[in-house]
Amino acid sequence: MASFTPLNAAGEDLDKEKRTLEIRIEEALQIYQNALLAQKENDWDLASKNYEELLNLRLLRKPDVSHLSRKPKNNALLLLHYLVRKNHGEFLFSSALSKKYPFSSEADVISLCRQAINDFSIALACDPNDIDLWTKVAELAEKLHLSRVLRFALESSLYTGYESFDPALSLMKPDELNPGKLASLQKLCSILKRFHVQRNDIPKLDFFTLTMYTLPPHFPFIPTVPSSRRSLDISAKVKAISLPEESLHGILDLILNLLRLVEKRLPSYATPSTTIFLINAPNLASLDDDLDSTDSELWPESSENVVTEDLIYRLFTKQDPIYANDIVPPPLPSATSKSPKRPADDSEVRSSKRSRGREPRASSETNLFLSIFNILEDIKASMTTGSSAQTESFTFDGIFDPYKDLFDDYRQLLINFPSQDNVSDTSITDMSANGAFSQMMLFDLAMQSSHRLEHMETSRDFLAKLIFNINSRRMVPSEIAAFFVRVMLEPVDDEVGVPLYMRQCWGKGFKSKLTETAIKVEDLLYSVVKQSIGDNHTLPCAQSLFEIFLDDYFQELKINAKNEIARNENSTINLESKKRRCIRWKLLSGEVLCFHSEYNSTEPFIQLKIRFEWARNLLLRLLGSPNDSIVETFLKIKSILIQNHISFELLNSHCMPDINIDVIDFELSKLQTIEFFNILFVNTKLLDYNAVIENLEPVLLFENSVSNDNQSYLISQFLVKTSTEFQIHLWGLLREAFNSANRPYESILCSFYPLRLVLKRLCSVPFSTQNVDRRKAELLGMLKLISNLLQSIWHVIWKNPELLSGLSFKVTLDNIKVIIIYLKLFSVFAGIDDDIADDRIPKPASLDFDSYGQDVKDTIISSWCIFYKLCTRLLQDSTVKFEPKKVLPNILTLIHSQFSFRGYCGFAGGSFLELSQTECLKLDLWENENEILQCVFCRFGLMIGSEYYLPQDHQTHKRDFSREDAIALVPFVLGFAVKRSHGWIMPRSDQKHAFETICDKIGPPNEEVIDIYFNKSSINNYLETDITAKHVKFSLIGRNLLKLQEVSSKHVNDTLRNMYYSQAQVLLGYYRARLKGTRCIKELNKAVTYALMDLYINPFRQDSWYTSAVLYLALADEELSWSADLIGMDEEQITDYQRKGLLCFFMAVSLDPIADDSYKSQLYFDYGACFYSIARPPLEMSAFHSLESRVISGSSGLFSVPLKAVTSKQAIAIAADFFSKSFSLKKDWKVAIMLAKSLRKLGDMATALEYFEEATKVAPKKGGSGSQQTLLLEPHYALLSNLSKAVIENLIPTKVVFQYLTRIQFPPKNNSEFVAAYEHTDNLDSRLVLNQILSAIQELRSVDKQSWQHRPTYRIAKLLDYLEQFEEAKKEMEKLISFKSSGKSLVNIWRTYYERPGRYFYYGTVYSKFFISLLYKTNDDANLLQFMRRFRRSSPSIYDHRNIWLDIMNKYINDLRDSHSIVELKEEQRELMPISEFNVIYEKVLNLGEQQLSLLMQVYELRKLNNGLYPTTKLDDFLIDCFINLYGKTSSTTLSSDPNFVRSLDEKNSTQAHEGSAKNKTINITRKEIISKIIHVCRPSKDSSNRELASKPSQASLSNTSSIVDTGSDNEQETEGKLDKEG
Repeated sequence: MASFTPLNAAGEDLDKEKRTLEIRIEEALQIYQNALLAQKENDWDLASKNYEELLNLRLLRKPDVSHLSRKPKNNALLLLHYLVRKNHGEFLFSSALSKKYPFSSEADVISLCRQAINDFSIALACDPNDIDLWTKVAELAEKLHLSRVLRFALESSLYTGYESFDPALSLMKPDELNPGKLASLQKLCSILKRFHVQRNDIPKLDFFTLTMYTLPPHFPFIPTVPSSRRSLDISAKVKAISLPEESLHGILDLILNLLRLVEKRLPSYATPSTTIFLINAPNLASLDDDLDSTDSELWPESSENVVTEDLIYRLFTKQDPIYANDIVPPPLPSATSKSPKRPADDSEVRSSKRSRGREPRASSETNLFLSIFNILEDIKASMTTGSSAQTESFTFDGIFDPYKDLFDDYRQLLINFPSQDNVSDTSITDMSANGAFSQMMLFDLAMQSSHRLEHMETSRDFLAKLIFNINSRRMVPSEIAAFFVRVMLEPVDDEVGVPLYMRQCWGKGFKSKLTETAIKVEDLLYSVVKQSIGDNHTLPCAQSLFEIFLDDYFQELKINAKNEIARNENSTINLESKKRRCIRWKLLSGEVLCFHSEYNSTEPFIQLKIRFEWARNLLLRLLGSPNDSIVETFLKIKSILIQNHISFELLNSHCMPDINIDVIDFELSKLQTIEFFNILFVNTKLLDYNAVIENLEPVLLFENSVSNDNQSYLISQFLVKTSTEFQIHLWGLLREAFNSANRPYESILCSFYPLRLVLKRLCSVPFSTQNVDRRKAELLGMLKLISNLLQSIWHVIWKNPELLSGLSFKVTLDNIKVIIIYLKLFSVFAGIDDDIADDRIPKPASLDFDSYGQDVKDTIISSWCIFYKLCTRLLQDSTVKFEPKKVLPNILTLIHSQFSFRGYCGFAGGSFLELSQTECLKLDLWENENEILQCVFCRFGLMIGSEYYLPQDHQTHKRDFSREDAIALVPFVLGFAVKRSHGWIMPRSDQKHAFETICDKIGPPNEEVIDIYFNKSSINNYLETDITAKHVKFSLIGRNLLKLQEVSSKHVNDTLRNMYYSQAQVLLGYYRARLKGTRCIKELNKAVTYALMDLYINPFRQDSWYTSAVLYLALADEELSWSADLIGMDEEQITDYQRKGLLCFFMAVSLDPIADDSYKSQLYFDYGACFYSIARPPLEMSAFHSLESRVISGSSGLFSVPLKAVTSKQAIAIAADFFSKSFSLKKDWKVAIMLAKSLRKLGDMATALEYFEEATKVAPKKGGSGSQQTLLLEPHYALLSNLSKAVIENLIPTKVVFQYLTRIQFPPKNNSEFVAAYEHTDNLDSRLVLNQILSAIQELRSVDKQSWQHRPTYRIAKLLDYLEQFEEAKKEMEKLISFKSSGKSLVNIWRTYYERPGRYFYYGTVYSKFFISLLYKTNDDANLLQFMRRFRRSSPSIYDHRNIWLDIMNKYINDLRDSHSIVELKEEQRELMPISEFNVIYEKVLNLGEQQLSLLMQVYELRKLNNGLYPTTKLDDFLIDCFINLYGKTSSTTLSSDPNFVRSLDEKNSTQAHEGSAKNKTINITRKEIISKIIHVCRPSKDSSNRELASKPSQASLSNTSSIVDTGSDNEQETEGKLDKEG
C-alpha cells in the first residue's frame, strides 16, 4: 500500500511511523527473548513456535538482502535481523540433535544445511564482520561440496572483521594473526592449490610447522554428503618443523596427527577439527614451490577422540544463544571461586548439650588422634579386671613410630606429584565381581616390580639435532614417523651407546603413543630393518620393536580376559592381528640376531640375546606352548646370567621389567603351581564357591590351618614371592566365596587381611631398599590399591552392618590399629591440602592431582566410618563396661569437626553424614541435637537452628532430599520444633520451613491402603452434607456420626502418625501469631489439608477434628473480616466454611474427650461460640439452611419431606448449654459473657445478669499483652448495657437493677448519693434508673482513655433517644459517624480485640440506621443530605449497604413528593406534550431563577449521587414528575401574561398537524428527550448571566441542600435506558 505525508501534517504526526516501528521491534524482541529461553531450556517445540511466529512477522518476513547491506536507517532493526537469523540457524541444529535419529537420510542433511546457510547469509548481510559465522558457512559449504560458496566464505573471513589482514605480514608474524583467519587462510591455500588457482594477494601455504592451534569443528555431528567427484590423494612432504616448547611429546603428537591426516579415516557422524601449523621460517624466499599442499583436516582415530552421540549432545548444548548488548543484556559470567581455607574449629559450639561445658577441642589432625587415643584409653580403663590379656593388647603408644619414613615419603610424593600414568593398572575391583580368576592374572605375577616414575629428560641439543635431521631429509609423514621410532630405539653414538628409549622411564602415555606410531608404520619399519639387517644399529631396534609389540599384545590379552562377556568379533580380529605382529617380529629379530652372531662375546650382544630368548619364551607361553620347552629356555637363560654375572632391567617393558636370576626362579616356581591355579580358574568359572574355599583357604590361611599339606605349603611359599596385588586378588576371591557360602565372619576377615598385607609390604626391607623412583611409584600404586580396598570395605559394612558382629575382641582391636595407621598416612594429604589452600606451598602441576585428591578424600571419610563401626563392635564386648551412649557421639563429633572444611565431611557419597545422623538419632536424640542439625544441613542444605547452635556451611555437595530421608527426620523434628499445646505451636521460621519441606517431600497418606481410602471418602462426603437436627442430636448424646476405620501400624509408619497433625498445629499457631486478619486463605487451606490428612490415618483423634473445625471457622472469619462487600459476594463460600467447621465440631464433641479440664473447657467454648456466631448476624443462620429431605410412604404413595432444620432459638440454646459446661470447668469471663448473652436471647434475663456480674468478678483488670495491655472494660459495659435493656423492656424489677448498680466496679460520681437516696424505695422510676445507668456508662467511657470502645457511646445515644433527648443522642452518634469530614471511613470505630469477625460491618449498619432515625427526628435535612453523600461511597464498611440505601432513597423521595406536592404521573401522561409547545415553555423554564429550579436541581444531584444503586427508572420518573410540575406552573404563568401566545401556538400546532397528516400521528416529546432537556437545565452553565438570581437569604437557605455530591463527581452518563433488577 502506498504511503504519503500530508503537507499540513503536524510534527508529531510525522513521528508516528517511527514510534510504530519501535513498538514492532519491541514486540519482536519479546518473541525473540521467549525463543531464547525455550531454546536454553531445551523446549524445542515451544522454541520452534516462537521462531515461526518471529519469522512470519511483517517486520522480518522476506528481507531485502541488498537493502540490508546498505547503510541502515534503524540500527536496532538491523541488529534484530542479525540476531534472529543467526540464532535460528543455530536452533535448527539444536532441534535436529535433540531427536534420536537426527539424520535418517542424505536429503535431511542437505535440507538442514541449506536452510542454515540461508539464515547465516542474511545474518552476514547485516553484519559482515562476524568471522566465526563465515567459518560456519564455510564448513557447511564444504560438507555440501559447494566449492564457490566455500571459497567465498573463506576469502570473506580473511578480509572482514574489525582487524585488517595484510598478506605480506601474515607470514612474517603468524602468532599475531587471528586463529580463525589463520584457519581460513590455511584451508583456502589448500583449495586454491588443488584447483591450480593463482592469487597474488593470498600467501602460499605449502608446508607445516609444529606450532598448532586446534580449532574444534562447529558441527561435529553433521556427516559429509558423499560427492560424485574423486577426492585428491595427498601425500604431503614436510619441509620444516620448529618447536616452541621443546619436548618429544610435541613431536610425537605432531607425527600422529600427520599420520591420521594421511589415512583419512572418517568415522560416521564425525567431522574433523582444524589443526593449524604456524609457519616459522626465517627466509621465505628460500622455500621451494614444488611441494604438494596438504589438507588440514585431522580425523580423530583414538578411542578418546571418537565423537559419540552423548558427547555431541553435551558439546553442542553447551553453546548459549547469542545476545546483543544493545538490546538484550548478556548473562553474567560465573565467578570462579578459590578453594576455601579451613575455618576456625567449631567443635565448641558443635559439642552436644552433655559436653558443652568441656574445653574446646583443637582443630589439628594431631589433636584429633590424641583425642581418639584418650577415648580408647577411657575404654581400656573401663574393662573388667579379668581380661588382663585383652587389656595388655589395648595399647597405642608409639603406634606411628615404625611408619615415620613412610609418612615422609608420602608427603614428598604429594608435593612433587607425578602423573598417574605410572600407577599400576591392577585394582581390586575384581573382588566385588563374580570371582572369575583370569589366567592372565597368573601370567602377570612377575609385574610386581614394574612400578616406576616417569622421566622425560632430553637435552636441547638433542631436540635441535632431531628437528634439523627431520627438516633436512624432506620426508613424508610416514617417513618422519619411522625415522622418529628408529631414533628412539637405535643406540646413541656416545660413550654409553644405549638407545634413548632404554635410558629412562617414559610413562604410559608416551609409550602408548610410540606404540601406536610404530603400528601405523610397521610395514615401513619392517622393510627398513630388513634392508639394513647388517647394520649394527638394527639389532637393538628390532628387539625393542619386538618387545613393544609383545607388550601391546599382552595388554590386549588382559583387556579381553577382564571383558570376556563383552568380547566380540572385532576384538577377536584385533587380538589375532597383534599376535601375528608379534610372531612376525620374533622371526625378524631372530634373523637379525643370527646375522650378527660374530659379536656374541660382547656384553651388549649377550643382553640382546637374553632379551630375545626371554621375550620369545613369554610369547610361547602366551601361545600355549608346553611347559617343558619353556623351562628349558629359562634354565638356559639362567646359566648365561650366572656365567656372565648379568642382571639388568628394562625400564619401559611391562612383560619383562627385570631380568635376573631371582625372576627366573620365580618363573620356574610359577610353572610348578600352574596346575593349582588352573583348577582354581575352573572353579571360579563354574561359580563353585565351596571348591574355591577348599582351594584357597589352606593356602592363604596356612598359618592357621590344621593340616600340613605339602602342596599348600609350596603354594603359600610361592605366594610370598608374588605381587601384593595378586595376593589381594586371591583374598577377594576367597571373600566372595565365603560370602556366597553364607559365612559372614570369614568374609569380613578376608576383607581386612589385605590391609595388613599392604602395610607389611610398605614396611618391608625390599621396598625400602629399592630405587627412590621405584619406591615412590610403588607407594603411589599401593595407596591407590588401599583406597579402593577401604572404600569397598566400607561399602560392604554400610550395606551389611551385622558383618562385624562376628569379630572377636582381639581381631577388632587389631583392625582398629591398622585403620588408625592408614588414617594417619592419608591425613598427610589433608595437611598438604591445607597448605595449598593457605598458599604455603604451590599446587602440584600434575593434572591428575585433583582427581587423586577426590579419591583420597573418599578414602579418609570411608576409613573413619570403618573406625567408628569397629569401635561400636568393641564396646559391645562383655569385658568393656563403658556406656556407648557417652563415647560414640563424641567420636562422631570429633571427626565431623575435624573435617568441617572444603566439603570433606560430604565425601564417600555422604555416608559419614548419614552415619553420624543415624547414630545420633539412635543413641540419644536430644543430647546430640547439634550434631544432628549439622549433619542435616551438610547433607541436604536444610537449615534448622536451635537456641544453642546454628549449623555452619562446610561447603559440602548437597544431595537430593528423598522421602525416606524425610521419614527418618520426622521424630527428631517433631520433638525438636513442636513443643507446645493445641493451636499455639510456634517454632522458629527455619524450623517451620524445614518441617514444611519434610511434609511436602513425604506427601499425603497412601490411598492404596483400603482403610485410608475409606476414611478419606467418608470424611469428604460427610463434610459435603447439610446440617440437620440429627447431627446436633447425635453429637449431644455422644453417638458417632461416621463409620470410620482404624488404620493399623503395618500400613502407616508410626513416625508419620503425628506428622500431619503437628504440621496443622504449626500452621494454626503461625496463623494466630502472624497472619490473623491478613486474609491468608491459601495458608489456612494448606493447614486444613494437613488436618484432614491426619484424620485419614487417625480418624478418632479428637484434637484433629477440633483443629479442623477451628481452621474452617478461621477461613470464614478471614472472609468476614476483610470487607462488607465481600461478605455479600462470598456468602456461599463463607457459609460453606461455617458449615464444615460445625460438622467437624460435631465429630469432636461426639468423641471421648481428653482428660484435661482446660482443653475440654476451650473445646466446649469454641463449640458454643460456633453455634452462637452462626445464629447471629451477619449471615444469620445461613449455615443451617438444608436442602436434604427424606422419602416416606403415605396413603397416596411415596413423597419427600424436608428434614427438620435447626432454628435460631435451638442453636442459641445449644450454645448456652456448652457455654455452661465450659464455665463449670474453667471460670473465664469470656465464657460467662457468652453464656449470659445466650440466656438473654433465650429470654432468661435474670440469670443472664447474674453471669454478666460474674464475668466482672473473674475478669482481670487489664487485657492484652505487653505494651498492648489496656483496661478490660468489656464485661463491665455488658452488665450496664443489659441492665438498661432490662429496664427498658421491663424484664426485671427496677429494685433488682438498683441492687446491681450498687455493686458495679466503675460507679458514677453521684452513685453514693443515689444509693443513699433510694436505698429503701421499692418501686423506682424507670427513667431515674436509666439516668443512673447512663451516668455509669459515661463514667465507664471516661476510663477508656484511648477510646477503643465504641459500644458505650452507642448505648449512651440509645438511652438518650429513649429519654427523648434526640439532639444529645445525635451529638453522641456524631462521635461515631464521620459524615462531615472527608475521611476514608464513614463509621469511625475501632475493631476491638474480642469482637467477633464480621460484627464490625454489622455495627456500621446498626449505627447508620440509628443515626438516620435521629436525623429525621431532629428534622436535620442538611445533615441528612451530607450523610447520604458519604454513605453512598461507604459500601466496603457497611453490611447490607444496598438495602439501607434503598430504604433511605424511598423515604427521601416520598418526603420530597409530600412536601412539594409532586403528583406521581403515569407513563402515558408524561408523553402527552406536543414538541412545539414544549420547546416554547422550555425556553421559559431556562430563564427561571435558581430558587424556582431548586427542587429540580436537588433531584438531579440525587440522581447523580445514586449512580444506579437505587432503581434508575423510579428516580427518573420522579425527576420527570418534578419537571412537569414546574412545566405546568410556567405554562399557566405564560398564558396569563401573554394572550397572543395561545394564538401563535395554535397556528404552529395546526401547521404541524397538516404536515404530519401523511404519517397519521401527532408529534409529542419522548421520555428520553425530556430527561435530556432536564439535564441541560440542571447542568451548570459557563455563562450564568441569563439566570435571575434569587435573594441572598434564599440562596443561603439552599446552600446546604443544593449540592449533595462533591465537586468533580458529576456523572455525565445517561442511565435512563438501564434497568436494574428492581427497575
